[in-house]
Order: sequence, then C-alpha cells, then structure tokens
Amino acid sequence: MAKKKTRGKFIVLEGGEGSGKSSMLKFLKKMFSQRQDMIFTREPGGTETGIEFRKILMDKKNKKMTGLTELFGFCTDRSQHVSEIIIPALKSGKNVISDRFDISTIAYQIYGRGIENVELFEQINTPAKRGIEPDLVIFLDVKAEVGLERRNKSPEGKTTRFDHEAIEFHERVREGYLKCRDSCN
Repeated sequence: MAKKKTRGKFIVLEGGEGSGKSSMLKFLKKMFSQRQDMIFTREPGGTETGIEFRKILMDKKNKKMTGLTELFGFCTDRSQHVSEIIIPALKSGKNVISDRFDISTIAYQIYGRGIENVELFEQINTPAKRGIEPDLVIFLDVKAEVGLERRNKSPEGKTTRFDHEAIEFHERVREGYLKCRDSCN
C-alpha cells in the first residue's frame, strides 16, 4: 500500500511596519536553505499576479486609495496566493512560511482604516482563503514609533505608502495585532 502524503505546515509571520518580519524570513530562508520541503512567500506579492497587486497597493502615489479598495485588493491577492502557492505546496507535503496573511488585513484595514463592516471582510476573505488556516502564527510586536524608525533606516531604503501614514494609524494597526494575538483565528 502506498504511503499517504502528509500535508505540509502553514506558518505565518505577522506584525506591523519595522517589526522584523522580513529579517526573520531572510534568517529562516538561510537556515532552511538545504531543505527542499520549504516554501517562502509573502502577501501581497507571492505570485506573478500578486506582484502587480503589490505595486498598486503599496505605491506612494496611490495615497487616495480608500480602505475598502485596500480590503478588496488584499483579499484578491490572497485568493490568487492561496490557489497558486499555498494549497499546492501544502498538498505536496511542503511547508509554507508566509510574511503576512489575513490577520494583517484585520490589523491594517479593519483597525487601521477603521472599516467597521467586519461581515463584509469575512464574506470576501472566506472564499479567498479556501478553508486554509495557519498552523502557527508568529506575532512580532514593536511599538509603532520604534517600528517606523527601524523601517525608515532599513538598508533597502524603500518605503511604501503605509510607511508614510500618521503614527496614529500605526498605533491602531498595532492595537489590531494585539487583539488578534489572543482572539483571531
């Protein structure tokens, strides 16, 4: 009898700007560089289509983008990401480590942007996720002002329109993460 493939694990790194997610992902990539069963990805931008979504969602010149447009954009990217990367990898027994997933949308759009229609988020996020839930979520917490200072000093020097939001926005995002740490998913 053939041995049944084991489903891979889905691990997500979550946190605000400058919390260290990208550094952690680089470290993990290096640590697991010899393993063929590890997939590293991010939201938005984990697929070719997602790269285009990321450009739109992060571009500083799109500062008039509404919170609802962001919400739809991130869930649209998630749908592609789950279908093209996450589900196939998990089904083949590979482990997936992602820089962000749907808790980021809760933190940034629901808390940060103040979108009060959580039911709308659930209506579009549920089919986008296709039943996929992380096996482990790692929260990286940093005070908003510390995270933004780190982000502005990053070696890449690239900033997004989110980096240029008021400190109050980032404080609300952090509040969203802290609430989700204990109750989301």
